[in-house]
Amino acid sequence: MLYPLAITVLTAVLYISPLLILLPFKLSRGRKLLLFALTFFCLCLLNRFDNSWVLVLLLALSLYLSLIDSHRIRNICLLIISYLLNVVLNNLESTVLWLCTGIAIDQMWQTPPLYIAFCLFSILITCLAARLLVWLFQKFHFTLNLSLLSKKILFFMILMLALALILFVINIVAGERIGYSPMVVTFNTFVFAAYFVLAASAVVYAVRTYRREAAISMRQASLESMQKYTEQVENLYNSMRAFKHDYVNIIATMYGYIENRDIDGLSEYFTEEILPQTRHLAPKNYQLGRLSNLKIIELKSLITSKIIYAQEMNIAITIEIDTPVSHVPVDIVDLARILGIFLDNAIEAALETKDPSLSFIIIEDADETAFRIANSYIDKKIDLNHLSSPEVSTKGKYRGIGLYNVAQIMTRYPALYLETSAQNGQFIQFLHIYKS
Repeated sequence: MLYPLAITVLTAVLYISPLLILLPFKLSRGRKLLLFALTFFCLCLLNRFDNSWVLVLLLALSLYLSLIDSHRIRNICLLIISYLLNVVLNNLESTVLWLCTGIAIDQMWQTPPLYIAFCLFSILITCLAARLLVWLFQKFHFTLNLSLLSKKILFFMILMLALALILFVINIVAGERIGYSPMVVTFNTFVFAAYFVLAASAVVYAVRTYRREAAISMRQASLESMQKYTEQVENLYNSMRAFKHDYVNIIATMYGYIENRDIDGLSEYFTEEILPQTRHLAPKNYQLGRLSNLKIIELKSLITSKIIYAQEMNIAITIEIDTPVSHVPVDIVDLARILGIFLDNAIEAALETKDPSLSFIIIEDADETAFRIANSYIDKKIDLNHLSSPEVSTKGKYRGIGLYNVAQIMTRYPALYLETSAQNGQFIQFLHIYKS
């Protein structure tokens, strides 16, 4: 009685361990216990029937993950991946055991200490494999944040995982009916491993293709934004040129008033003639001109488009870039995503205030490149330490996933550090990119 119960407990741990590693968020102790209890209960049902009931287990765990986190599709995909990883590794371990010792898995069941040791070893190997998978994803910038992917890529991933799941379950049920002989286990190992590798390769290829297309789209958007930036700078140049042309005449006229000691006339002339001329210099364009020290075209185009939009919404803009910035040790697409999210949030928050304002500052020195974005905001008493959680937002439940996406991107770059603060009616995002 105790032996089957112990095996069921170890099997439950084997199922949930890689899932907890693959999920990009941490579960509380209570939620982990509830996840274990749900898995254990479903496995007890599985033991009473056949392995096709594993679909009931996966359905129950999918419903549970959907209730505790808003990224339902991502969590279900990771659940299926963790299950497929378990199946492949379990068959591989059984095959290696048979080839090395001549002991089949059904024979090992007759020796409780040996089978328990085998289960513990399987748990260790599966956890190591899951951590290796996460490391590979991070190393090759293959995001686990599926909300950043297009619907077509997401559908393709779900389709491949669903087909793999169906194939695995059918094969397992068939193997259960004809018996798990060493030859059957070996055959399953090669089939499962081959399909798993092919499916994973197809998904990685599809995601990388999407990333290339996204980069091309970003460059196209950069060209369009740079065209707007060039037009703004040309307008500023033309305004300065026109004012310079009239400068001598203006000075001569003012000298006449001064020579005649006509202070009232000078004041009237300055108010009615000179001030209107200065308005043609388009002070808004001066701020865009300060982007000239930003030499990274993709970032300049993104920031230009955001600043122009903010100016059109009558937000007071301040830009400071005192030192030329030509390189950052971060993928430009990822950095553009981060800054784009910060600027979108800043503009939206500033528009809620009576006197909307936004400042964008880049600080470049020998040790780091820092981006400081500050905006006027209305304090809604939200804990700043939890802003990166998907369920925490000033926009309503489950709407504020932007900062959550930022947190997911930043996990791939140890050189990134974000300071978030609020003081004197200003909300500040200070992103540090260290060079060493």
